[in-house]
Amino acid sequence: MNPINEKLLVAQQEWKSKMYDYILKGNKGQISCPFSCGVSDKYLESDKKVMIIGQEAVGLTCEYDTWNLISMQKWNTDYLERQLDICHNEYKWNKSPFWQFIRKLNNAGCFPCWNNLEKVVRYECGKRFNCYEGKGENRKAVYYLYDAEREMLNQKCIDGRTLLQKEIEITQPDVIIFAVGARDPYYNAIELAFGLQEGQLKNFYPKVSKEINRPCSEISAVLGLNVLTYWTYHPRYLRQANILNQVIEIITKK
Repeated sequence: MNPINEKLLVAQQEWKSKMYDYILKGNKGQISCPFSCGVSDKYLESDKKVMIIGQEAVGLTCEYDTWNLISMQKWNTDYLERQLDICHNEYKWNKSPFWQFIRKLNNAGCFPCWNNLEKVVRYECGKRFNCYEGKGENRKAVYYLYDAEREMLNQKCIDGRTLLQKEIEITQPDVIIFAVGARDPYYNAIELAFGLQEGQLKNFYPKVSKEINRPCSEISAVLGLNVLTYWTYHPRYLRQANILNQVIEIITKK
């Protein structure tokens, strides 16, 4: 394990231990295992390190009592390197717009690490923010976190920082990209992760219309970061709107 992953693991274990009694313990079978980012050795060697932050940890198991954060980190980096065709392991090639976006960035000279804005996802029967994943017998309802849970999970409980803030501090990327879109609950989750007041990001939404052409917003200052930080749409929409290459150019030209 490289020294950056060792530091990440300490922070992630501290966060998980503090969150367990509040949220995870009382929601067995309903809250997924925590997503834990890691970095590969190639990231550490890169001249341009990019942290790409997706939406949430959809698809992770709920068997978090036996979840090993070290294994999570290894899965994270192994899966990413498979998608970049760096190694051939047991993981399948993912053709989703999200991974196509990551490949384009890598081809433009930016080596990524993969993180998520929402570290866990809720699985339960209910009416809130429901969508579905899977097919046939494997079809499941996926529910986003409740507001109170999201606030709890974004406490500044690690050296006065939220987990995402601490992960950024440890990994020291040259560029950060929030590829999450501007709809609820993601803009609220960004605000909570950086201790902002509700609505502070209102004037920074990525927006493409007849009047406004802002597919990618720079939000470094409002988040209090010294790292070049962008907020853009989910890559699925970037592809649908035919603005994916435009966003890649904005991000890589600096």
